[in-house]
Parts: sequence; C-alpha cells; structure tokens
Amino acid sequence: MSGIEQNIIKQAKQMHQPIPDRIKNKPTLNADLMLYFDAYLILQDDRNSNNKIPWTVKIKYSETYHFSEIQTERLIYFLTEMDLVYIKWLAEKRKRNA
Repeated sequence: MSGIEQNIIKQAKQMHQPIPDRIKNKPTLNADLMLYFDAYLILQDDRNSNNKIPWTVKIKYSETYHFSEIQTERLIYFLTEMDLVYIKWLAEKRKRNA
C-alpha cells in the first residue's frame, strides 16, 4: 500500500469516516502475474497506430528475457487482453472529451 493510501486511511479513521471503496476493495495481483504486468508497462511506448502493442514486440520481449513457451503464450494472451481494455477505455475517454 502506498504512502498516500496509508495517509487517506489514517485521515478517514481520525475523522470517523469510512475508508474509500477504491482503497478498501483494491484488487491484488498475484505475484506470478507481475511478470506480465511489468512487461505491459514497459511495452507501452511501442504501441502502433491502432494503439495496440504489436505481436512482434511481444515476441521480441519474450526472446530478450528468455521466456519459456508457456510464458510467451501467456505474455501474448495477457498483453492482448490488457490492450483490449485499454483501447476500450481510450475510446470512451475520447468520446467524453469530444
């Protein structure tokens, strides 16, 4: 938990207020999946004109870090799924700002 979140919790308790849901119900990420989330963050700058991280970039990443076959399959799957969510979010944001 970040220092900011800890301060918010402390202030909420001092003011006898509920802890905000976004902190209280914060999702946790399985440590085994951090490998793929880190890759996703690192590869953000390699997006193409469709805002997708290209398959070739994912493969190059897996080769660079000597991923096994199953790790490479998971990398492609997880990054593709995260990209779909990101692209949907980006489209909604653009629509709101139009």
